[in-house]
Amino acid sequence: MVRDPNREFAPLMVALRRAMPNLLTLGDHDPAQRQGPAIWVRAALGRAIPGITWEADAPAILYLPGVARETLRTAEDCPQHLRLLAWFVVGDAYDNAMCESFFATLECELLRA
Repeated sequence: MVRDPNREFAPLMVALRRAMPNLLTLGDHDPAQRQGPAIWVRAALGRAIPGITWEADAPAILYLPGVARETLRTAEDCPQHLRLLAWFVVGDAYDNAMCESFFATLECELLRA
């Protein structure tokens, strides 16, 4: 999961979506961009939306623009519109290590450019 409170990665989403079909984005409903509100994202994570697919062995990557880490600290304190995602985002620190490592590397490369 990638939390991006300042929307720093938003300009890269078009290119990242082409490269990573397992990238889902929280936002306005736009299935062509694999983007939608929390209930849509939850259904997509469960592979319950026709046309939203990726390889079975690839983990889903969830991009949360405008959402800070503190916002999702606990399910009880999570804003109402994000509670449907609480089961996915509140958990073991190792769950998101690969995804967060990828975006940290990407951020470093962007800063060097």
